[in-house]
Formats: sequence, C-alpha cells, structure tokens
Amino acid sequence: SGVPTPIDALGQCYGRQAALVPFSGVVLARGTAGEFVRTAGFVDTSQTTAITQDTRFRIASVQKVVTKTAIGLLVDQGRLKFDDPVGKYVTGLPPELASVTIEQLVDHRSGAVAFTRLTPETETMLRGAKSTSDLVALVASQPMSFRPGERQEYSNGGYFLLGAVIERVSGMSYGAYLKEAIFDPLGMTATSLEADSHTAAPLSKMAMEIGPVERRATSAGDGVSTAADLAKLGAALTGDTFLSKATRERLFPRRGESWRIGQGGGTMGTNTDLAAFPENGWVVVVLSNYDPPAGTLMAEALRGVVLGNGCKPLTETDRPSPFRMIRRPAS
Repeated sequence: SGVPTPIDALGQCYGRQAALVPFSGVVLARGTAGEFVRTAGFVDTSQTTAITQDTRFRIASVQKVVTKTAIGLLVDQGRLKFDDPVGKYVTGLPPELASVTIEQLVDHRSGAVAFTRLTPETETMLRGAKSTSDLVALVASQPMSFRPGERQEYSNGGYFLLGAVIERVSGMSYGAYLKEAIFDPLGMTATSLEADSHTAAPLSKMAMEIGPVERRATSAGDGVSTAADLAKLGAALTGDTFLSKATRERLFPRRGESWRIGQGGGTMGTNTDLAAFPENGWVVVVLSNYDPPAGTLMAEALRGVVLGNGCKPLTETDRPSPFRMIRRPAS
C-alpha cells in the first residue's frame, strides 16, 4: 500500500532525529505492531566497544519510576497509605516535614529540599552519605522550600525520604526490596543499583573536564538497567496485574491527551527516558551516555510517532538543558 508501518515510521524518525542531534545509546519501542530497536555510539571514551542492546546504563531519574512502583506495591498490599504522614515511618524529621504525606512526596508537592542544583557543599554532603539514614538526615537538616501541598517543585530530597519509607515498611534495604518485589518478578535480570564493567561510561564533555563522576544510586536516581529491562517494567505498568489501576492513577496522574506513565532523567553523561502508554500499549525506552538533551529529544520525537502525531525532530534549542552534550570533533 506504500503506507509505512509504525516500525518503519519509527526507523525514519530515528534517522531524522539522529541527523539533527548526535546520539549515543539505545532506543527500544515495543507495541502491538512489533518492536523497534536501534543502537549507536560507544560504551567507552576510547570508542573501542560499541553499544549493544545489552549495554547497561545509569538511568538517572528514571529510578524514580522504580521507587514509585515500590511504593505502589506496598500500598496495594495494604502496608502503606498514600495519605499517611512520612513521620509515621521515618523518625528524626522536623514536625512540618514529618507531616508531609506519602502522596505529596510522590507528586513533588512536599516542600522537601530539592537537591537539584547542587552547590559544592551539598555535593560533598551527598557523596559522604553512605546509607538511606544518612540521606534522611541530610534532608532533615535543610530548610523546606515551601509549605507542604502549596505547590509542585521537583524534589530529589522527597525521593530520598520515599526510599527510607520503603526500607521501614518492608524491613529490607531499598535495593533488596526492589530485587524481591520488582526486578525478580519481572525478569529484570540486568537491573541493579551497582554499575559494572558493562555499564556505559558517561561521554560528557563536562564530566571529562572535572574528572570521573562518582555516582551512588539512591531512591532518587542513578540505578543501572538496560532498555529491555526497562521495557519489561513499562509493560507491567500498562496493565492492571502488577499494580492496581487505582494505585497507578495516583502514582502517575494523567496529564494531557495521552496517559503517559514514566519520566525522563539526565545529568552529565546520562540522559534517559521511559514512557509507557496504557491506552495503546506502547512502551518507549531511550538510554544515552551523552549529556542531555540528546536522549530527551530522541524520546520526544519517537513518542510522537507511537501516539500517532507524526515525527517532529527537535534541536537542542527546542529543549534547552543545563548540561550540553558532547560534540564529535570536526574531521
């Protein structure tokens, strides 16, 4: 008929987007029409090992989707309520912070310290934290940004507290609970909190200027996974068997025309995006070891295709980022 299939359309869109903005990483889109996968670039700065479908990446704030899922499982098991104050489970918090609800933490409406624009002092403090308890003490030591529920403002500190809630309610470490409740049941065998020799190195101009970026995974970010593993999580979140529909709707409220479950994330040498669409069954995963917005732009262009809105390639000026991506040297 000459009409491109969704898989063909994804391939064409990938090519158009990669021609506009250099991309290093892996893309996986899976739906009823089939599966689209592309890889590009290298795992290492010496450019000797090509990225494959099995390459593990730091997933930045896509980790928050995993943390939300863990909270949802505890809610569905009756061990936790969205309206519970965090102080019911986590001790040592000042009264106003202790009064914040689990749902306010999930929705970034808690007022807990953001920890997004890090000063050298806070960077040192975060690197010095060895446990979830240390992270809780850090959040508790910082003034709140606003009164709970007053507005919405992205907060890594709030997700540090959710990690502590998961540990307190489950009686396990954050990583151990994720493995037992999420990774093992979904067959996410390449997903963990620890990087290994198969994890893509951050190809960041900024990271190379300041030396290697030491990242320790937390409930707010920087676990390690593959595109295939995150696609399994996305698929689980499109149905009502892993989490109840009511819980999914509170964890991932519908905003806009299409119900999208997931989020993006990025820092120096990492730019990731997970999007699952319950209404049409598509899951789109983009993992990159370039600075933002390389992965963000690719993900947005491909999401347009699976939502039936066509391919609209984007440039860096469309989505300005505090992190600038590495440019290949002119030959």
